[in-house]
Amino acid sequence: MIRIVWIAVMFLFAGTVTQELKAQHIGFGVRAGTQLSNIPQLDVNTLVGYHFGGYYQYQIKDKWMVEPAIMYSQKGIKDKLNYTTHYHTDRFKYLDVPVLLKYNVTGDFDLIAGPQASLFLFRSSGYGSERETSKEAVKGYDLAGVLGLGYHGLPFGLNLQATAEFGVIDTNYTDQSGKNQLFRFSVGKSF
Repeated sequence: MIRIVWIAVMFLFAGTVTQELKAQHIGFGVRAGTQLSNIPQLDVNTLVGYHFGGYYQYQIKDKWMVEPAIMYSQKGIKDKLNYTTHYHTDRFKYLDVPVLLKYNVTGDFDLIAGPQASLFLFRSSGYGSERETSKEAVKGYDLAGVLGLGYHGLPFGLNLQATAEFGVIDTNYTDQSGKNQLFRFSVGKSF
């Protein structure tokens, strides 16, 4: 039920934004950075991953912008194996599609919020040099809410973002209940 409501909210949000896009075009950009991900309902450690992709910005009102994006993202978990010093890692590769609404608070600072849909691509798991790749262990999609801060006052069209992503549906990781959660730090370049 939550999934249906979340999808409906995302379509409503996208429809509202589309109608508002009788707006001023801002432009394209690229973004990349690092992220800390986890499934906090499981007793596991945070995994350091990365993300990269592109975005498009529209100014819809004086202080409001919308920023849809497509990002390749590495999420996952790290778990210490019993009675050893080794860690088992599960890296989940996703194609994230956030639709972020940005409000310019003052000067070069923005508040960021919006929904994000993610398509699961594949999983890489193992420890040390032993790795295996599969599509098993998690659902084929994810939905999340995104909140954050942005700064666009750097030279050469560079910008910074720090966002938190809160999964709203169960990932069904190895038949266990849990939701993706991550903190993302990135540098972008607008053209």
